Amino acid sequence: MNSSKSLMLCSLPAIVLMTQQAVAMGPEPVLSKWMLDKLEAREAAGQDPVALEAQAWIGKSLNRLWLKADMELHEGVVEEAQYQVLYSRAVAPYWDLQWGLAQDVRPESDTTWMVLGIQGLAPYFFETDLALFFGESGDFMATLELEYEWMLTQRWVLIPEMEVSFQGQNHPEQELGAGLSEVEAGLRLGYHWRREVMPYVGISWHHSFGATADLIQQSGSEPHTSAVVVGLKLWF
Repeated sequence: MNSSKSLMLCSLPAIVLMTQQAVAMGPEPVLSKWMLDKLEAREAAGQDPVALEAQAWIGKSLNRLWLKADMELHEGVVEEAQYQVLYSRAVAPYWDLQWGLAQDVRPESDTTWMVLGIQGLAPYFFETDLALFFGESGDFMATLELEYEWMLTQRWVLIPEMEVSFQGQNHPEQELGAGLSEVEAGLRLGYHWRREVMPYVGISWHHSFGATADLIQQSGSEPHTSAVVVGLKLWF
């Protein structure tokens, strides 16, 4: 018997075992993950809002349903919020292409958007979420969120983050102007009390630009603010 036939016969038990394991595993299971990215109180000049950001997904390795919520509360009442329902498709390792609908809820008016975005890990493990929003009458908006977790020890972590917003049209009733409108940056120090639970403290800066800054100043408010934050992050 030549060497190739011997190698084939020696490999047969391994092939049979792998086949049996694949059959035993059955169909790919449906998984889920729920994340409370932020639940924080912000102490700023003249106001003490509470911010909440959460997201969840359910599905398999390639196709998932994503739900996202971002809201700000004043005295227990939702002041403004955005809710998203997205279909997500894995297009590369650590990257998902997402599309669906978003609903903005504001005191002045509600807006419905079509959303196209990509979410994942950029080089050096920057968590990235880029989304394009398309509304009625050619309205357009884009947001970019970046976050990085720098492990100082096995439990202490420093989290710098930034969110950039771009508006396609002027919305005076919402104090939003066309072009680069807002940049929010933050630095938070967290402690992994458990792997899934992390309280944190930090500071947040909010800067408005261009036409947005002009509209805010015209209303008598400050276009640049900062706040001390105390919050909780958890996932399961």
